Amino acid sequence: MKKKFFFLLTVLCIRLDAQIPNLEPDRLALQYARERSPYTWQTLGAMALWASSADVAVYEQIADAVVALQTAADLPTDARERGEYVLRFMHRNYLRQYSTNQTRLDTLLDRGTFNCVSSAVFYLILGVSVNLDVQGVMTHDHAFVTVNIRDKADTQEIDVETTNEYGFDPGTQKEFSNRFGQVTGFAYVDPKNYADRSPVSQLELISLILMNRISFLEKQNRSGDALPLITNRVALLSERTERTESPFFVDSREDLAASIHNLVVNFLSKQRVSDAKTVLERGAPFLPAKNYRVIKEMILNHELSQIVNGLKTIAEAEAALALLNDSETVAVLGGERITQMRNVILVNEANFISKEQGWLAAIRFSEEAIAVYGRNRVLEQNLQTFRNNRGVELHNQFAVFWNKGLRDEARELLEEGLQELPNDTRLLNDWKTVNR
Repeated sequence: MKKKFFFLLTVLCIRLDAQIPNLEPDRLALQYARERSPYTWQTLGAMALWASSADVAVYEQIADAVVALQTAADLPTDARERGEYVLRFMHRNYLRQYSTNQTRLDTLLDRGTFNCVSSAVFYLILGVSVNLDVQGVMTHDHAFVTVNIRDKADTQEIDVETTNEYGFDPGTQKEFSNRFGQVTGFAYVDPKNYADRSPVSQLELISLILMNRISFLEKQNRSGDALPLITNRVALLSERTERTESPFFVDSREDLAASIHNLVVNFLSKQRVSDAKTVLERGAPFLPAKNYRVIKEMILNHELSQIVNGLKTIAEAEAALALLNDSETVAVLGGERITQMRNVILVNEANFISKEQGWLAAIRFSEEAIAVYGRNRVLEQNLQTFRNNRGVELHNQFAVFWNKGLRDEARELLEEGLQELPNDTRLLNDWKTVNR
């Protein structure tokens, strides 16, 4: 089993399907999530076929295999011998050829090709059907099972490397040592090497079918096809009471977060903001809070940047400001980013006002904005520009009146102008001229 860690990729290095994939988990995923162990072989078989996206008709093949095993004349009564018998039964009747990527149970039954996961799950189903206590084990690139053999004295946990006919208690089998690595390419991880292996529950073992299928699709850059499987794996594991905490067991929610991130990036690059929002909305129930916040921030940033950079009217600026002041936007983007975007909006709106209503109206608007949102360098510089322009405007009007000999009009204009701009150097110099 090849483990796949998922990374947040940029749109430049992935190809995603154009359509929004289904992010609603299959009802069976939620149904199986609510099942509690000990599971029957029937439930395990149904789960495994569902995880394989197999036709339900294949279930009859599992039932036939179970019946053949249960009614075998030479099925041992001793638990240890029975555990080894199950492995030999699989290989002599069903397993034909090892194939690294063949993780589906239905394909194992139809063609006899298998990998570590599909063969481990098949052993799990058959073992439970003959009353064996079977659990899963993971390493960094492999999976197998253990059988717990109980007697009056103690419980013995025996490894079963299901990809090899001689894999029952492999440390004691010479045939296994000679053939296992040659067939699979893996090395046997001894039970004493605790750091290199992790136990997984029966449900988690079955979820590896989905994990391998997801990994295979991701390697083919088919993230859109992988997303529904990821959503189903998240749902399947959502109510676990037995939870593996292991670096080998990839958190399905991390897969989902990475794939949704990639899909959102793809949609935003194509200006499909609405589709990006839909993807996030559908995935939200299964996303970790930190990932939801990152993706939400990315969408908001993009949406607001598009709006802010495309402002053309006062009304558009007001609408953008209202969106920016929304409590959710403030909570997601944070104060610094909000201030940056707000400054751009306010500067643009003030410029629109100056063109439509004049410099004085722009000054009044800018002064009110600073009073509401606080002083900052951008708004203050913009306000100063408007004041300078208004000062030039008043000075030019004064000059016209003065040069025409309209002294009273010139004085009145200056008096009103200095009330607006009491510190304007040009107007103060003009006032000196009037009073010489």
